[in-house]
Amino acid sequence: MLFKFLRVKQEQKQDFTEKEKVAMMKQIEFLKDISQDLQTIRFMAY
Repeated sequence: MLFKFLRVKQEQKQDFTEKEKVAMMKQIEFLKDISQDLQTIRFMAY
């Protein structure tokens, strides 16, 4: 059962184009910045 699940997961793996990778990296950086801003705001609230 687990082996079947893992095989299906491998088949679902997709290769991203370079353009998609760049877009995802930009989103990751944006989310990191937002999370840091929120932590700063939370810290300032105390």
